Amino acid sequence: MGEGKITYVLAGATIIAFLFFFHRKREVRTYLLFSIYVLPFMNLLVTKVTWGGFKVFDAITIYCIVFCFKDFMISIASSRSLVKFLLITMLALLLLSSLYSEFVTNSTLTFLELLPLFIYVSLLAAECRRDEFFFYKVIKALKYMYVVALGFLLIQLVVGLNFTFYPDLNSNTLDVENNTIRYPGMFHDSQGHGQFLALGSFLFLFSHNNYRGEYKNIVNYSLFVLLIIGLLLTGSRSALGGFLVALIIFVVSSSSKFRLYFVALCMICVSLFSTLASEFPNLRRLNNVSEDYKFRQKIWAEAYRISENNPVLGIGLGNFQSYTKRHNQDLYLEIGEEILFFDQPESGYLKILSETGFFSFLLFLLLIAYCVIRAIKKCVQSSEAKVSAVLLCSLVSWLIAFNTVYTLFDIRISIVVITIMVILATISMNKYFVYESSK
Repeated sequence: MGEGKITYVLAGATIIAFLFFFHRKREVRTYLLFSIYVLPFMNLLVTKVTWGGFKVFDAITIYCIVFCFKDFMISIASSRSLVKFLLITMLALLLLSSLYSEFVTNSTLTFLELLPLFIYVSLLAAECRRDEFFFYKVIKALKYMYVVALGFLLIQLVVGLNFTFYPDLNSNTLDVENNTIRYPGMFHDSQGHGQFLALGSFLFLFSHNNYRGEYKNIVNYSLFVLLIIGLLLTGSRSALGGFLVALIIFVVSSSSKFRLYFVALCMICVSLFSTLASEFPNLRRLNNVSEDYKFRQKIWAEAYRISENNPVLGIGLGNFQSYTKRHNQDLYLEIGEEILFFDQPESGYLKILSETGFFSFLLFLLLIAYCVIRAIKKCVQSSEAKVSAVLLCSLVSWLIAFNTVYTLFDIRISIVVITIMVILATISMNKYFVYESSK
């Protein structure tokens, strides 16, 4: 059985498992938690790319909405917030952008892939508002999923890059210049894997009251360190940079006791890295930062010119590669004898700007700003709001890394980012503090 057929079998098995759990108790939270617990399989294809390339997540979301349509409509009708207005307005603009684009079919299919995410956001936000403690279960599911991701990476370290979901990996997994392997884990490329690990690492700095104790803290902190090691193995400098900035923010906002532990950990890490630097792709690649920046700067300038030429609706979702093939043929790479046109301008923000236009891009930034501002307000209101600080740092690490590579094409990263943003936007601080103080 070929690798492609194996992934279809895994996709089918995942859907069957969902049907089994969902029909035991037809609840929205079953769908939400299942999507997180088995997140590694959510990006597996259930149709060929030529047939739309729909994934496991799309299939289970559509199935869920058939039985939970009433819950979905209630979640839409009951929410009258700024976020809802921004989301619906952005979706309308993206639909217009797709319909008026030069490559309508491709752009429309990309737009359709956003609808399951919109359903997921609506249902998750409604569930978090209905049950103010539900986000604890979500964070627990995220932690479990990251342990599975670490296990996947460990097997890949032992077996090699043949242990993967993909028949062909991104060329950046082999760094010929530094003679190193940049491990992609369960992803197609190492940069996405790096962002994913940086996103989840901070979750292990938070322990629910029910799980406190020295043993539990040791387990959490050990997994945090393992995720950092995994991040170094990906060779993603942008993810490492985002992680370090977010970590500094977390340390500054933490207690003096935690800062002392952090200083001790830094001293240990510096001594280890001074002797093991050659083993980590990330540390080897630091010498090439200036050259890579100059290379990216040219692509960024060209992408911004595309945005200026299409300011209102952009060039259409998912059309960057098709557009550059026809109009900007300088944006390509030569890999061996193959010419590969860029499908993204080496920046997540510029990809969104060029494909969707300035108005949709502004709405995207406003959604992020809303969640960040709410998190900062909660952290300022009380030093006990550790969950907000942890989630804010997770989001910040991704926001920084997103500047150098677009990763939202992978549904797994999209789900984690969206989940963190929804929790930040819906946590009720008053009830949270009552709950915390009652333990």
